[in-house]
Amino acid sequence: MIAREVAQRILGQLPSQLDEPGFVFAGIGGAGINVLKLVRERTALRKLAVDTDEYFLSLCGCQQQLDLSNPISRGKGTIGDVELGKSAALLHKEEIAESLEQDIILLAAGLGRGTGTGAAPVVASLAKEKGLPVLAFLIWPFKEERIVTKARRGLDALKPQCDALLILDNNAALEVDGVESHWEAANVVNDMMAHMVERLVEKVSTAFPFSIQDEIVDFVEELPAANEKFPLKAAELAIAPQSFEPIAMDARGLIELR
Repeated sequence: MIAREVAQRILGQLPSQLDEPGFVFAGIGGAGINVLKLVRERTALRKLAVDTDEYFLSLCGCQQQLDLSNPISRGKGTIGDVELGKSAALLHKEEIAESLEQDIILLAAGLGRGTGTGAAPVVASLAKEKGLPVLAFLIWPFKEERIVTKARRGLDALKPQCDALLILDNNAALEVDGVESHWEAANVVNDMMAHMVERLVEKVSTAFPFSIQDEIVDFVEELPAANEKFPLKAAELAIAPQSFEPIAMDARGLIELR
């Protein structure tokens, strides 16, 4: 049921006269940009790197970049300050809004750190003001990072601005066979999320205009099952996420939206 509701919600916001669906994939903050770099170029996909760290942006290799650093962080990032990330995005609202001229907005960000947690809700809200559907792909932090409280608050701020969101847990990736470090676990999550984004864009683009809804439904329904391409069980994809209560961890450390 959730899968079909996700599809209907997305399709209901697309223009009635549409030559083909287009996507903006915005990697917000360091974690989001790490995923962005792994996503292969697609005709229907425009990649956008958004950060407050001038140096990290210069290394991302993405043609379209939004530097939110001035005047607040002066190119040095937020050092984990969520309010700084939010303020930086608000000061660049016009630039962000201008960059979102597409049909479907995909966001990737890590929860708990400064730019991703603070700026992602601003980006999502600007997309919603334009009447664009927003899907958020989010990364839950390692327990050792001690930023879970900030991650929860960031998720609560983002929920009302998104049509659907999906969370992958770094902690769960530590249980994947062959993973021996936090660095390797983070890479598993990044690879899996990049694959999900590519698959969604591919399925929707190839199905247009005849069976987009069915392809989105198939995409959503395949997410919960772990397999070779999806080594983690994906968190539940929530429709109308503002109606869901705060997240809860199950016995395996996976996040569920209730």
